[in-house]
Amino acid sequence: MAERHDTDVLFKALADPSRRKLLDLLHAHDGRTLNELCEHLDMTRQGVTQHLDLLEAANLIAIVRARPRKAALPQSGTAAGNLRSAGLPNSKNRASRRSRI
Repeated sequence: MAERHDTDVLFKALADPSRRKLLDLLHAHDGRTLNELCEHLDMTRQGVTQHLDLLEAANLIAIVRARPRKAALPQSGTAAGNLRSAGLPNSKNRASRRSRI
């Protein structure tokens, strides 16, 4: 049952286009600050933070709570690392679908 919950959280995190864009931004340049991520999205810092929290809950990103805070893609062995190593395309090159704060 826990595996289904993990899968549900993962798909919920990937369902939103803004969260996929955050993942694309982190894939292009790992370890971005909240301000750097906000520059590319038309939403408040609070909105971006809420999206990042959902991505972190799905183990798609890791948030380093230091100054400055940064979001980063985790290494392999996690859901995001496994997705990245599977060679899935990012949402810009979508044949199928595919953030340190």
